[in-house]
Amino acid sequence: MLGNLQGWHLLILLAVILLLFG
Repeated sequence: MLGNLQGWHLLILLAVILLLFG
């Protein structure tokens, strides 16, 4: 479960960065 949460955190972070730079 912890690993899954970490993976989601990275995906969300990437999405936010893309939105900010987009």
